[in-house]
Amino acid sequence: MMSDGKRLYFRKLTVILLSAVLSVTGCAGTGKNAAKPEEPSGQTAESTEAREGEEKTEDAVSGEKEQLPVTTLAVTETESLPQSDWQASAAFPDRKDKIDDTLAMNSLLSFEGYHGQGKLYFSPSETVSHFRMYVNNREVETSALKGGRIYELDFADAAVNGLNTLQVSGIEPMTAKKAVQVWIPYPEIIPGSPEEEGISEESLSLISDIIETDVESGFTAAQLAVVRNGRLVYENSWGKTNSYLKDGKKNDSSPDVTNETMFVTPLLQSVCGRRNPEIR
Repeated sequence: MMSDGKRLYFRKLTVILLSAVLSVTGCAGTGKNAAKPEEPSGQTAESTEAREGEEKTEDAVSGEKEQLPVTTLAVTETESLPQSDWQASAAFPDRKDKIDDTLAMNSLLSFEGYHGQGKLYFSPSETVSHFRMYVNNREVETSALKGGRIYELDFADAAVNGLNTLQVSGIEPMTAKKAVQVWIPYPEIIPGSPEEEGISEESLSLISDIIETDVESGFTAAQLAVVRNGRLVYENSWGKTNSYLKDGKKNDSSPDVTNETMFVTPLLQSVCGRRNPEIR
């Protein structure tokens, strides 16, 4: 049977090793301080001018690309709002209890999101004849919408990690109260991959080896889930659901821990056990 002192030692060792691994997972040479390649010596004025001319041409082409029309975001009508805890909700143009859609505070609403996912719901009132809507400067197609209906907007193509911005403006008539109501749910955790989120497979493999060694040395069991930018990029489990018998001997017949295994802490077990004697 492993003593409490040894178990505490292995836990501390695991934390130290995990911290060391995570501290070196950054990509070298990609930050602001990354070293720049040295300019070749002996450049002539002619070659320098030629290079500057090429850069200007590239900038001009890039500018032309940025001016190309961007497709609008489409919406679909829905019968009712889903049951949800809303991250944010607002009514335009009187979001701050003052009807004036020329004020930025009455036209804009910020909320948290992640790239590749995002939905919001909105409903124009029956008195509204016109309004415009944008998500992160991507316009929403509103010309064919009818008042008094509820619409769902999937803005996954326009979503970014962190702060996102909704703009509702150009509302007519300007004196309408609660002209456009908006409800924004919280983002969800969706499947992803380490490569997609810039996490090294080698780092995850090293962390797995550390935890596996810890379990083999006497630690009971472990579960690990890595979530980045709203994506579950890694999950794994180690050990047994009941690693040791009451006499301290290993319980080899115990089922393996899986990613779906739910653990009950001694405190929770004590509280819940009083209410439900079946909980052990």
